Amino acid sequence: TSRDPDKPVANLVGSYFGGSFGSRLMKAIRVQKGSTYGANGGFEANRFTGCFVVHTFTKTSSTADTVRAALAEIRGLVERPPTAEELSLHKRYFLGGAAARFETPEQVASQLAHEALNGLPIDYLQQSLATIGSATAPQCQAFAKRMIDPERLVIVVVGDASLVAKDLEAIAPVTVVDREGKKPK
Repeated sequence: TSRDPDKPVANLVGSYFGGSFGSRLMKAIRVQKGSTYGANGGFEANRFTGCFVVHTFTKTSSTADTVRAALAEIRGLVERPPTAEELSLHKRYFLGGAAARFETPEQVASQLAHEALNGLPIDYLQQSLATIGSATAPQCQAFAKRMIDPERLVIVVVGDASLVAKDLEAIAPVTVVDREGKKPK
């Protein structure tokens, strides 16, 4: 949730996992496999709950391979702590980019409204940046292990089921639904 004390760590973990062009997910799916122009993922915090999501797209012929690559990166997020380079790069992103997020009165007002609506202290941003700045690799990995179970994911693939379902069944059970979410007859 937005009030979870681990949210700053979640933001940092999400950043090196799938939040930027240099993220693990982007490297695996775009750079190494050439399967997409974009892949992102991480933690989404809402007012009362949150979730871990991954988004990407690919050609029909590489759907199963792309799903496998995303699953491998999710497992890697749980099994491998961030490298010193990943941690340093993504900490710099948050800490160095903080001022740019408050260049206009609207940006300042938006941050203050977010804090007020979620019952956060007025110095929430400073606290968050301090937490990110002091986060360690073991702390990030422990957070990922606590929050993500790679064996209990819901995978949604949008495409021509007649062309991808068989390959996807080798990865996990498949339920085909139509545009209205109903099983075809």
